[in-house]
Order: sequence, then C-alpha cells, then structure tokens
Amino acid sequence: GYANAQYNLGVCYHNGQGVAKDYTESVKWYRQAAEQGDADAQCILGTCYYNGQGVRKKYSQAARWYSLAAARNYPPAQYGLAHCLIYGRGIPRNYDRALELLTLAANTGYTPAQFTLAECYRDGALTQQDDKKANYWQKVATQGTIKTQPDSVVIDNTWTQQPLSHAK
Repeated sequence: GYANAQYNLGVCYHNGQGVAKDYTESVKWYRQAAEQGDADAQCILGTCYYNGQGVRKKYSQAARWYSLAAARNYPPAQYGLAHCLIYGRGIPRNYDRALELLTLAANTGYTPAQFTLAECYRDGALTQQDDKKANYWQKVATQGTIKTQPDSVVIDNTWTQQPLSHAK
C-alpha cells in the first residue's frame, strides 16, 4: 500500500474528518503505514499506545514505535520517546538519553521540546540547573517560529500534566 495515503486515512478516522471518528480504525491504518517505515504513522501509533486510543494502553509499544520514528530524526517521536525514558514507561529510565532526545527535537524547532528543556534547566530536572539555558529555551519556545505536531492530528499528551521535577 501507499504509506502516506494510509497515514492520512488514519488521521481521518482519528479526527472524524469525512468519516465517523473511530480510533480502532485509525490505528489499523496507522499501523499499515508505520510498518512501511512512515515516521508520522510510527509516532502517532506510539501516541495511540501511550494514551490507549484505539488500542489497549501499552507503554512498551509506545516506546517501540516512538523509537522507530525517532531513529528517523522525527522530532515529535524524539519528544515522545524522551518522556517514556523520563518516566520509565515501557523502557528503562535514562535521563541522559532523554535530555539528548529533547535537545535534538528542540534544535529542529519543535516547541514542546523547547518548553520542556526550559523546564529541565530551570528546575534542574534531568540535568544541572542552569538559568541561562532555561531562559534561552523559554525565549526560543515563546517566539512561535516552531514546528509542532501536525494540525491534522489531535493528541492528548498526558505526560505534560506531570512536572519533570517529580521524575527523579
């Protein structure tokens, strides 16, 4: 099949665009695209497993799919995998690797990673507290020149409800 079309059909089912909203059906199409190496689909499939949308919540599968997309340098997946690593969800905790992934995603202009890095440096979570770096990432993130998750996909990033200072 054509991975991009399969991914887009998954988005339609995920958001109820032109079809009835059906998370289970969206996962079916995301999986087909993801198995062909589509990083968007791999990341969204990871998020479906992380949030339990269309599949049973399973952090190990979330981490697996995020890892595959992160290996393709896909910033939202780097961000998702970082949070799995921070909280030990589906993968052993690894703060150094999480910080590395957040930095990679932030350097591409991915706003959520930039805000998270600002928080890390401000609070001394995952790394040494550093006001200069915290202020830098906060400023960069608030400038709004950033790439975020595609508008066509609505994702519940439940991890953002947990302060990073509680990760350790």
